[in-house]
Amino acid sequence: MTLTVRMRPRFEIGVALEREAAYERMKKRLEEEVVHWHVALLNGQIEVSPHNQDLHFWSPYLKIRLEEDDDGRTTLRGAFGPNINLWTFLLAIYVICGLLGGTGLLVAFSQWQLEQAMTGFLLTAGCGVVSFMVWIAAQFGQGFAQKQMQGIHAFIVDTYDDVLVEDKTQAV
Repeated sequence: MTLTVRMRPRFEIGVALEREAAYERMKKRLEEEVVHWHVALLNGQIEVSPHNQDLHFWSPYLKIRLEEDDDGRTTLRGAFGPNINLWTFLLAIYVICGLLGGTGLLVAFSQWQLEQAMTGFLLTAGCGVVSFMVWIAAQFGQGFAQKQMQGIHAFIVDTYDDVLVEDKTQAV
């Protein structure tokens, strides 16, 4: 498993279909066969995740927007991420650490101006360490979700294989 600096790997493929036809193709595939993934078609968007029996803490989730170009082609764009509750929790930790770390810098600067010991840096350093540990945990989580992300990517590409124009998806 390799560690890379990315928060949410991007998914992007271009297909030689109009937006509605691309949406209908996925709808037709779901009607014709049982797929290994949980797929929801909502308001012209496609959401893909593992079935409940295959879910784990770091299971990926992909929400795809279908964007039609001027030339009648459609780009399917999305970002892989964990369950929305986990993503919100991780983001909240980063925000709290950012706010507390900034406060620590402000206190340290005030202490410096008053020629006191700059203990505010301890808060900033602690928040930096916590943020780094959360980032490391998220990177390991991506490693645990790698196989499922590859499976979701392969499922989408297989659905649009004969009309696939371009695949700009980040390495998953």
